[in-house]
Amino acid sequence: MLLLPRWRLPIPLWEREAAELRLRMEATMERSLSGESPKPAVGDPAPADSGPAGGVDPSDRAVESCAGGAEAPAASHGNLFAVLADHAPVGMFLWKNGRVGYANEALSRMCRQPRDRLQGLTDLAELVSPADRPAFQQTVQAARQGPATHASCEVRLAGPGDASPVHVEIHVRRIPDAGGEVLVGTLVDVTERRQWEERLANERAILRTLVDHLPVAIYLKDTATRKTLVNPVDQRNLGVRSEAEALGRTDFEFFPREQAEAFYADDMQVLTTGVPVLNREERITRPDGTSGWLLTSKVPLRDVSGRIVGLAGIGLDITERKLADEKLRAFAAQLERSNRELQDFAYVASHDLQEPLRKIIVFSERLCERFAEGLPPEGRDYLERMRRAAQRMQTLINDLLTFSRVTTRAREFEPVDIGEVVREVVADLEARLEQTGGSIEIGDLPVIEADPLQMRQLFQNLLGNALKFRKPEEPPRVRVWAEPLHGPRPDRGPESAPEPLCRFFVRDNGIGFDEKYLDRIFNVFQRLHGRGQYEGSGIGLAIARKIVQRHGGDITARSQPGQGATFIVTLPVHQPKVHQP
Repeated sequence: MLLLPRWRLPIPLWEREAAELRLRMEATMERSLSGESPKPAVGDPAPADSGPAGGVDPSDRAVESCAGGAEAPAASHGNLFAVLADHAPVGMFLWKNGRVGYANEALSRMCRQPRDRLQGLTDLAELVSPADRPAFQQTVQAARQGPATHASCEVRLAGPGDASPVHVEIHVRRIPDAGGEVLVGTLVDVTERRQWEERLANERAILRTLVDHLPVAIYLKDTATRKTLVNPVDQRNLGVRSEAEALGRTDFEFFPREQAEAFYADDMQVLTTGVPVLNREERITRPDGTSGWLLTSKVPLRDVSGRIVGLAGIGLDITERKLADEKLRAFAAQLERSNRELQDFAYVASHDLQEPLRKIIVFSERLCERFAEGLPPEGRDYLERMRRAAQRMQTLINDLLTFSRVTTRAREFEPVDIGEVVREVVADLEARLEQTGGSIEIGDLPVIEADPLQMRQLFQNLLGNALKFRKPEEPPRVRVWAEPLHGPRPDRGPESAPEPLCRFFVRDNGIGFDEKYLDRIFNVFQRLHGRGQYEGSGIGLAIARKIVQRHGGDITARSQPGQGATFIVTLPVHQPKVHQP
């Protein structure tokens, strides 16, 4: 039989080869000492050639000496034993009449002792670590005096100094011999197996720790869908107090039948097809009556040959998420109702409220035109106040409609040249610029994805305010420019992935404001100045903020009283490809 070097064999294969060799050598020695004729097995190494002069191998003499001078047949077979023993990768010794008569080279390496020290040794326990000596002595005693002629145990061989012990599997066999007590010992080095077992045990312990402490249900099932492992979270789902209560049982013993049948169908799909079930939302009713939702995945378990031997399942409790989803759906429905009500209001405002105002304005103007001369100054003043009040109400209604339509009548995003938009707005403001002697400087402005009409509304409000809130004695000077940057979208928070953004600046030399009112200026109907000083509804900046927020950006301002103001708008360059309502 061909024996590969130990380092080229997998550990289980090596130990199997060593065990076969050990049994053959024990049988050879037993036949040798009993005087049987040699019967070498197929594949045994041939005995050393004695030569024409009939020379005898030194190993033969060692065996003969150890055996007490056996007859020629025994010596011949002893020669075979010696050749096998000296070249065997397993440790071997021969014990006769209270001492070691023979020790092979492999045993010398295992014990890390020279052979001449081992041969003649009277106390075999010296070779064994102190903690394992009782087990070794019991094994030797069982082989010497027990009803069976063979005994074995696993011990550690003590090394010199601080050397690591060698784990061995030792077999002791009693061989009948008329000349005295004979024991044959074979030792198989199982250190690597022990190391692998310890490593595997450590890995199992680590994996078990992870399984038991992860905040998800983890379980294993066999091909009959019986539980073979459950972690504490799954134990709570099953309503058991320990893993032992769940092992060997199926879902039918824990859940309502309809629910268990659904679980079983998924299990059988995995077990029969090998196709995993991934991210399946399942509603469960636990044995204690509580219910919840699990996000479940199941994958097949295969042995080394690829055969499916079970499945592994993991279930994440998503009950809170589902409840949050339900609340979100309720809020969405409520928001939809509010939007419909807002649209209804917008319809009423644009038709039913506007029509009486238009009549008030028209008739007040006709009264002024036809009867102003016949009215006293006080009457003309009343008519003018009535007309201005109606116009303010009309402006307010129009601004409210604009505010409500930022989201309800928004258009899809498309590439918009902001420079062109600003130039169009400036053209619309030309009359005011001429009237005040003002100017607007336009820097390089980019193309971004946006709603073009809302971008026009945004800059119309910002530039209009810059011209409106000017110093009486100084012509307005306004500058518009932009700077690129890379960062998280304002509407997604600071932890979101960075993306291209653009920051727009609108700076004026107007009256400015105290920054303690910064939050107030972007709210509806909030004014820092009286209506008599500056016209307007107080909704313009609220509309601007709503437009910016709809585009996923933000708006702020920097100012000091009398030092002008700079409005800063940050907008994403690109928008998600989602249809806007």
